[in-house]
Amino acid sequence: MIHEDFLACVGDAMPPRKTASNAVRIAASGPMRADELTNPVVRAVVLAIQDGDRKSFFAQFAKSAKLTDDGHPEALAEWVDREIFGAHGRLVVEREARHGLELVGRFHSDQWDMETVWRFEIVDGRVRRLDVAAL
Repeated sequence: MIHEDFLACVGDAMPPRKTASNAVRIAASGPMRADELTNPVVRAVVLAIQDGDRKSFFAQFAKSAKLTDDGHPEALAEWVDREIFGAHGRLVVEREARHGLELVGRFHSDQWDMETVWRFEIVDGRVRRLDVAAL
């Protein structure tokens, strides 16, 4: 079950709102390439997922980083190893919003194939919080 707080947080992810403070970038045709992502930290996270590079992935995160999955707090390293690197996880980004801090795309792994939203909070050049949810 998704927590109401999280739903309020991602409520504008589908459909995206187009405002000056919440510009939405959608690929002209097909999914966005990682090099099209506007936030360099988010881009590095997506590239690390695509490359299966756990070390580069964690290099983008603060030591005290928090993660939620469908609104439920999870231990970051355990979740990432289980859901991404241990399960051949891949994220195909369809669009970004919130100045590149929110991605909507299809997540596929050995266990899952679903539309997802990934919302990043970045402080001092590192991911401090990542909220992931199925759409």
